[in-house]
Amino acid sequence: MKRLAALLLAAGLVLGACADDSSGPDPEANPKDALISAFENLSQSEGLSMVMSFDATTESISQLDSMGGGDPMAEEDAQKLLDSRLSVIAKGEGPDAQFEMVVTVAGEDDVTLKVVDKVLYVQVDAEGLAETFGADTGELDKAETEAAAAGMGFVKPLLDGEWVAVTGADELAEQFGAPVQESDEAKASQQQLIEDMTNALRDHATVNSEGTDDAGDRLSVELPLREMYSSFTNALQQNPAAAAFPFGQLPPETEVPNETIAFDVWVEDDTVTQLAFDLAQLAKFEEGAEVGERVAILLELDEFDGNVEVPDDAVEVSAQEIFQAIGGAMMPGMMGGAGAGGGTAPGAGFDCSQLQGAPPSVIEQFAEECPELQDQ
Repeated sequence: MKRLAALLLAAGLVLGACADDSSGPDPEANPKDALISAFENLSQSEGLSMVMSFDATTESISQLDSMGGGDPMAEEDAQKLLDSRLSVIAKGEGPDAQFEMVVTVAGEDDVTLKVVDKVLYVQVDAEGLAETFGADTGELDKAETEAAAAGMGFVKPLLDGEWVAVTGADELAEQFGAPVQESDEAKASQQQLIEDMTNALRDHATVNSEGTDDAGDRLSVELPLREMYSSFTNALQQNPAAAAFPFGQLPPETEVPNETIAFDVWVEDDTVTQLAFDLAQLAKFEEGAEVGERVAILLELDEFDGNVEVPDDAVEVSAQEIFQAIGGAMMPGMMGGAGAGGGTAPGAGFDCSQLQGAPPSVIEQFAEECPELQDQ
């Protein structure tokens, strides 16, 4: 299945391709040209909103969950999954980029991330998540106390459901060698990679018209995995942009299943409005598994021409402060094993002066080994 994940990612890259100059082919008469043209127009949008959810039933999800030999998912948990979704908005690039992601779990918006003017805004309904998954909400108070003792005061407002604004993340990334802005050469290489994969889509994909419904003209797409994978790896090997894709060591072509994957794409007004991929078909890649009822991942797409709203009264914290606090809390753990009171103890020859300036909660863990630090 790990190999399959890389293949699906390759297919996703193909679906994002856009290198055709056509202007709205008829989806019924020329389904493949209509597919590519629709993705081209979608990619030219100023902004894009995407909502990913499940198109399934509790019974089909439960059945899919048991294909690997485990117990079927409880109906209550399957319903929570059906009531969950991921919503994303992306607009612009570089310093002007805007982004928003909302994670809805069991019908509640539990995690929200926003990026506006290079500031990251985070809000988490920690109590709601704990209740949804049956965790002890009392542990949240304990976590707040421990975090505050370790010098991470920003954890409390986060766990209390307040907005937290993280500033300076771009400067911190620059300190670690991250490029401030993508070079023109890198952009050209990535565009070439997209064009190569578009050509592979033309050569290998089978696209058919399946009629029209409320979401638009439905096109069924079939991709032969081995052929697409070969085109994908060849394009990577010949393109400098390959360094931007963290795939690790890709398997040889002979290890790729000689199978076909299928998905549906809906097109309206020469743009893509919806995609659906049935997870149940993946059962054919598992020995002895049978393909069950439909459990589709549904991706709804739309243009976004507004602006991501900036939260009011956010608690501000710098990325440098977060990095230093986490580093300070982790430092003793990298110096030795478990110590008294459930903390960490220094190994042989440990120099207690290394703990100078550490948070009191950390110093307390080394009361026996470094008594001279207890009164600092």
